[in-house]
Amino acid sequence: MIAAPSSLGKSFVGAKVAKNAQKKGMEVVMIDTEFAYDPVFASNVGIDSEKMLVIQDNQIESVQQTIMQAMEELDKEERKKILLIIDSWGGLVTSKAVNDAVSGKDVTDMTKAKKMNSLGRLMTGMGITVFVVNQTYETMDSYNPLAIGGGKGIYFASSSIVMGKTKAKHKDKSTDTEPAG
Repeated sequence: MIAAPSSLGKSFVGAKVAKNAQKKGMEVVMIDTEFAYDPVFASNVGIDSEKMLVIQDNQIESVQQTIMQAMEELDKEERKKILLIIDSWGGLVTSKAVNDAVSGKDVTDMTKAKKMNSLGRLMTGMGITVFVVNQTYETMDSYNPLAIGGGKGIYFASSSIVMGKTKAKHKDKSTDTEPAG
């Protein structure tokens, strides 16, 4: 998993991972939860888009079903040649959240963490390589001011986590001077 604040190039790293996997003969499947996949960008990075399956979906339940059905059709050796990229983990939503939004309900979805943790646990037992793009968020914890979103399931399922951060400060563009005129 790679996790970092917005605009630090996480999706670019994911694209490079896809390119390198293709070079090694792996089949690449991308779950694009942000509906941001750009075949021109992918081509510029060196990805053969004709040989990569891109699924644009952000509902946890249907993503889980799609992944599990696809893996069920493959044997153990075929699974070793699969790279699944989820870009991004933070873009996943539950069907409950979608239904609540459609019906105008303004309530917190208490099922999301459980469903995300379940998806993370299921992916660890599939025998495929998974690369997850994730976000970080700031916390009030003075010892650990950055946290990785999306529940502990994916955190513990990851064999390695690369976490990026920036030292750039947001500058206040307001001034103390009065406008002329």
